[in-house]
Amino acid sequence: MAGLSPRARLYQRINDSLSEEEVRSLRAMLVSDEHLGKARVESATPQEMFNMLEDDNKIGKGNLALLVDLLKVLGRAKLAQEAEDVAEADEAGALEAPVSAGIGAVHGEAKSAQKAENTTKGDELGGGPGDVSDVIICPRDLYATEYAHVQPLPWCEDLNLDLGEVYTNLQLQRRDERGRFKGTSTVVSLADIFKRAEGEPKKADCRSYVRKIRVEGPPGVGKSCSCQKLAHDWSSGKLGSFKAVFFLELRHLFGKVKDAIFEQLLPKDTDISPEQLWSYIKKNQNEVLFILDGLDELSQKARESTDVVDLIQGKILRNCHVIVTSRPYHCVKDLHNCHEFNRILGYSEENSLQCIHKYFSEAPESATKLVEQLTSDRNIAEIVVNPLNNVLICVVWEDGGEKLPKSKADLYKMMVYSVAKRYCGKEGIPLKGSTLPSNIHEALRGLGKLSWEGLQQDQLQFNIDDIRQEYVANADDMLSMGLLTRDRSFSRIERTWNGAFLHKTFQEYMAAYYISELIKNERKREKGIECLRCVFGMTEPSNEYSLVFESRHRYKEVQDMLPEVLGENSGQLFELFVEELTNTEVDEGDRALLSFICVMSLGRACKDGKLAEIVAPCFSPRMTNGTGYYGDTDPISGDDCFKMIDDNARWFDGFLQILSCQKKLAMGPNPRLLQHLTIDCYAIGYVLQQHQLVELESTLSDCVTLRSLDLWYSDDFNQISFSSGIVYEGHMFTTDEEQEIPLVTMLIPRCGIESVSIELSAKILEHLSELPRLEHVDVREGWPCNEIDFPKYDSMLAEMVRKQSCLKTLRVCGCVTKSKGTGKFDNLKATLLRISERSTLEVVALVVLLTDSDPSLGEPPQELPDEHASAEIMVQKLTECINRNRTLMDLQIRYEIYTKFYKPICSSQSVSKLCSAIERNKTLKSLTVEGVFSESDAHQELIDQLMMNKPEKFEELKITMFKEEDKMHSSYFLTCSAREILNWPLPPDLQ
Repeated sequence: MAGLSPRARLYQRINDSLSEEEVRSLRAMLVSDEHLGKARVESATPQEMFNMLEDDNKIGKGNLALLVDLLKVLGRAKLAQEAEDVAEADEAGALEAPVSAGIGAVHGEAKSAQKAENTTKGDELGGGPGDVSDVIICPRDLYATEYAHVQPLPWCEDLNLDLGEVYTNLQLQRRDERGRFKGTSTVVSLADIFKRAEGEPKKADCRSYVRKIRVEGPPGVGKSCSCQKLAHDWSSGKLGSFKAVFFLELRHLFGKVKDAIFEQLLPKDTDISPEQLWSYIKKNQNEVLFILDGLDELSQKARESTDVVDLIQGKILRNCHVIVTSRPYHCVKDLHNCHEFNRILGYSEENSLQCIHKYFSEAPESATKLVEQLTSDRNIAEIVVNPLNNVLICVVWEDGGEKLPKSKADLYKMMVYSVAKRYCGKEGIPLKGSTLPSNIHEALRGLGKLSWEGLQQDQLQFNIDDIRQEYVANADDMLSMGLLTRDRSFSRIERTWNGAFLHKTFQEYMAAYYISELIKNERKREKGIECLRCVFGMTEPSNEYSLVFESRHRYKEVQDMLPEVLGENSGQLFELFVEELTNTEVDEGDRALLSFICVMSLGRACKDGKLAEIVAPCFSPRMTNGTGYYGDTDPISGDDCFKMIDDNARWFDGFLQILSCQKKLAMGPNPRLLQHLTIDCYAIGYVLQQHQLVELESTLSDCVTLRSLDLWYSDDFNQISFSSGIVYEGHMFTTDEEQEIPLVTMLIPRCGIESVSIELSAKILEHLSELPRLEHVDVREGWPCNEIDFPKYDSMLAEMVRKQSCLKTLRVCGCVTKSKGTGKFDNLKATLLRISERSTLEVVALVVLLTDSDPSLGEPPQELPDEHASAEIMVQKLTECINRNRTLMDLQIRYEIYTKFYKPICSSQSVSKLCSAIERNKTLKSLTVEGVFSESDAHQELIDQLMMNKPEKFEELKITMFKEEDKMHSSYFLTCSAREILNWPLPPDLQ
């Protein structure tokens, strides 16, 4: 060794000193930290790996920082100090000998010649020693080599998946101008995101009007790997329209974007400066793409110094193209002005099956058994909705003796146990049966504490030196177990080692685990309760809605896992809910959201009813599964099902427990029992399985306290399919046995109900006729009625009025599509006849909305001649109704005309008789007749005379004729729902 330099001798000494276990750890660190590819280090000696690092300019003369860090992590402090001494001597110029005469020496001369050639060429920007176009090759090479494969689980070194095979089929949906995501027929891949959609107008540059793209997806769905795939595609020439693509992981961002490019993507010895590269980007903005992954993972501290949000919002580099990913509902304000909004659909069932069979390629019988289990249990199958969970399921199935988790929380519990057990086996730590040793439990609690404190501070990376300092005794186990992966910081000033969880969802599970451990420990329970308050936004005596709302979005995964992780200790959580729900200072809006979260959490906890006994007495008499926190900023539901589906499924589980418990309490006086139930039927269609339908019907069938039921839609879909075979279409459930169950009969008790309010298909009127003793009926159709003709609609409504002998209030809004050539007036003669005979009625509102076309079919013809439709019979029947009925106090007959070619007419004689009937009526206090007949001078004279002689009993009397200038285009109707147009209140006795 006499002829070798001190650096080469150092490499040789390290090579001879490391044990086989330490060599394996060294290989794993170099691969996981992306310094070297797995194939290169698979059988390499330490000395060969050091030579590879020198070839890649990651260590070398005067630069052994990476080697020092690696030795410290391995616990080789003396060798690390020796490496520091050699580096200092190198840097001082004291050592001039070559690294090695015969062991993979660095090709310094060739590199120096290349650098000299680049310097001679000069920087294309002028004044620089390097060529920017040459520098752009570096990210391309990085994407082509390091991003070609994915190792999803660092502790499973043999699981190395081809990126293309695993992630090619991930798809996106684009949200249209009206805020709705297009159907699955319009999905696009991430690589196609800048291509002009079919049918869009051609422009000189199809990318010129779509520059800032927002991509959302739930945890683990594959956002990061989709970005990785896009960068890899560019490196292989599939995105040739871009000269440069910069893929930046925002969790590693701590400064300006230009510095992040150098820190994350370029070699340390890059010859150009950040300013030169930035100038190049400015001059070539149309041909530069930034892929920004994980805006929700950008730390609050980094936000104070970075300009990445300015880049996203077009305040800098406005003509550059940007794709930015985040979890749903995070960073909404930062992303509000993006030109397009897409969401990742994630794994299909086919994707999932392919992944399972690939994982068990050497044990196909295991794959077959696992697939059978997943397809037979919907609750388990719903866990496998993303690539990460798919792989975790396979690992748990393999390590757990072919046992599957019951929920996502159970999946992560089994996964953490599997990792801990592997670690014990690797380190030779004995297990007593399935019980982990106390030091491993302490390490897991330490990781949980680290997780929770990190989430509170939006911190996803943790300095390893800080961990060692704070968790002294448990630090080694915490760092070596496998739940934390090691990342070297990108700071060039001070290189440090950071630890991060494989995925944020692991961190969220560990946070829930930590809080549950505090609750279980009597001495630490108060601290655990403080954590629960923070997680659910109950930290202040009088909550603000914004705090509850923010906590739901910020800690959703922790909230959802906690009830199950807490197990039998969940009572502490539900006692907090009781405290808040019975607090008179809490605003009604806050209480509604807290109520939903409480019921949903109950559905995620145990199903024995004990927890329901804690919260059942505290609920408001009004309950609903409809909440406003699924939208971006305004309360909307339905556009995004990622979270709504599972939340509503669990809400119904919890609701059934509460209802069963309240039925026991109904024996005594308790004003807080359920009286008014509001159901979002869109949510029902997506989430309920057949056994839940049966249980719901059974539980509600003898609910004697329920007085009103409100069924409505949060979105426009009128048919929803279940994975279990149930189909919900407007008003009927069809089971997999092809049995049809009317929605209202399923939800209304056998003893009857006072009030029904429905925003559903017109056909539901038939089922309302069969219900017992209805007193208040409110039916609103959200879209035009094309399934039945209007006479049939009138007939069904009339029959319902005839059969409901106790009816006091009737409010009906029917939507009708008018087509050219159908001049017949859509009258309600049969309904008005039955109203005139029904002596119990006090309030009637009949509204007919007439539109040009089915909104789903596009715009109607622009110019159409008027069609005269006779309203004679309608006016006559209305007159007869006012003459005969002696109980009505409030009557509204409104025709809202949203058509360009419809004109109702009637004779002055009929209008005169109507006015006379109004004058003679003794019971009406409020009457509105609107749009039933068109204006004329003769009609106006009769109405004016009536108004002059208006009886004193009328609190409101309004007769409005249809006027030509009042005609509205159906596009106006598209912006309004029936609920918005009518805004009907609840009957006074039910308020």
